[in-house]
Amino acid sequence: LANSESQLRDFEAKLAALEVTNARSLADALAREEDYQAKLASVEASYAKALLDLKAQEEDCQEKLAALEASNAQSLAESQSQDEENKAKHAALEAAHAEVLTYTEAQDE
Repeated sequence: LANSESQLRDFEAKLAALEVTNARSLADALAREEDYQAKLASVEASYAKALLDLKAQEEDCQEKLAALEASNAQSLAESQSQDEENKAKHAALEAAHAEVLTYTEAQDE
C-alpha cells in the first residue's frame, strides 16, 4: 500500500509538472499567435497604403496623359493649319512666278 501511495504521489507530481509545462506551452503559443496577428495587421496596413499610393499615382498619370493628348491634338491642329497656310503661300508664289514669266516672255517678244 505504501508503494502504491508513493507511485500515486509520483504520478501526481508528474501530472502537476506536465500541467505547468502545458500551461507554459499554451502561453507561448498564444504570445506567438498575438505576435503573428500584429505582424499580419502591419503587413495589411502597409499593403493598403501601397495600394492607395499606386491608385494616386495612376490617377496622376491619367491626368498627365490626358493633358499630353490634348496638347498633342492642339499641336497637330496647329501644324495642319500651318501646312495649309504654307501650301496656299506656295501656290500664290507659283502663280506670281508664272505671271512674272508670262510678263517677261511678253516683254521679250
